[in-house]
Amino acid sequence: MSELSDLEQTFLVTLCEIVEGQTASSFSMYDIGDKIGLDRDSAKKTAEDLIGQGFMEIRTLSGAVGLTDEGLAHAQGLGAGNGQGNQTVAGLANAPVVSAEGAEAVTMMAATLKLETTTLNLSFDSMAEVVADLNTLAAQLNSPKPKTVIIKACLTSLQNGLAQTTGSKAQPMIAKLLEG
Repeated sequence: MSELSDLEQTFLVTLCEIVEGQTASSFSMYDIGDKIGLDRDSAKKTAEDLIGQGFMEIRTLSGAVGLTDEGLAHAQGLGAGNGQGNQTVAGLANAPVVSAEGAEAVTMMAATLKLETTTLNLSFDSMAEVVADLNTLAAQLNSPKPKTVIIKACLTSLQNGLAQTTGSKAQPMIAKLLEG
């Protein structure tokens, strides 16, 4: 099974949170797409990819999808859920190099932030700073040994830059990452 893209991860986690981890529940793939900034075609393609990988299943002809048991477990591993034995987001340790789990959590936060940047109403300078911080995070995560101190500095900068916004799903993820 292939590794999920950032978009697929965000889609899967969003579905899991909407249905509150219930595999018997379903929700419109198009409404999930709308929540994360996708048009209907992109939402359908992303849902189809997740269905093909066994993480979701189609429930109605109008586009309602639900989680499979494997999808639920994977979404919870990515940080979805309400604490039922899982941390919402892994924190970063104080080791010099970021762990694979920490890197995955940072990647998930970055994907979430990228998808919501158009709705945050940031000034041009604030948006430019967010983009620069996301680019620095991406560069560090591509390194064979991502430096914890650089990742944490970027997260702190993002946290400060998002302080004047409301409704960001990335803000609590950043706070949790910085707790670790």
